[in-house]
Amino acid sequence: MKKIIAILLAAVLLTAAFAGCSGKKPEDGKLKIITTIFPVYEWVSQNISDCDVFVYVGGESDKWVEDVLRDASNKNMLTLNLMDALGDLAKEEEAVEGMQGEEAEADGETEFDEHIWLSLKNASVLTAHIAEKLGEKDAANKSAYEKNAEDYTAALNKLDSRYAEAVRAAKHDTLIFADRFPFRYMTSDYNLKYYAAFSGCSAESEASFKTLVFLADKLKELQLYKLMILDGSDG
Repeated sequence: MKKIIAILLAAVLLTAAFAGCSGKKPEDGKLKIITTIFPVYEWVSQNISDCDVFVYVGGESDKWVEDVLRDASNKNMLTLNLMDALGDLAKEEEAVEGMQGEEAEADGETEFDEHIWLSLKNASVLTAHIAEKLGEKDAANKSAYEKNAEDYTAALNKLDSRYAEAVRAAKHDTLIFADRFPFRYMTSDYNLKYYAAFSGCSAESEASFKTLVFLADKLKELQLYKLMILDGSDG
């Protein structure tokens, strides 16, 4: 079922990509941007989304994009792989204590966590990158892209400060997640610790009894269950 959904989603995205990124410009003369996930759309929309650009996360889940772009009719399309844009800031998948591991990749290839949008710091870096590339593609509006990127980055930095303040004021600095853990970048940003059943890009979805017992014991050891009880009583 998951594979079928993934294929259908890819088909929808392909349709959108070719509709918006064809070699022929729309009648109104405006260029179009296509992205594969909403957070990327949000970053792009803050830089005036009127350019013939395809923005995608990259990584293992976006392998299909390479074939699509290779056969695209618009050979002048600007493509932005955000994992590549992050460079050394991209983080490898990691296995923390108690996490249910996976068998190593057959080819030994390093797998990176693709949840790059769950970091305000990453968002700032990628917003600047997108603005720069849009300016190169559409030089006439370069200053507008730069100004919008600056304004949006300022808003991101303000929110980042609020997150950091909340973490400093918190009694605990550890998260427990009984599922796949997509917040690797966020916990790194604010020096938080975490325990989880699986890594963020894990193919597994059902935790073993041993894993659940470990997480439950950590919950008691760190006394995080008291916080859960208080939150529940407050509705």
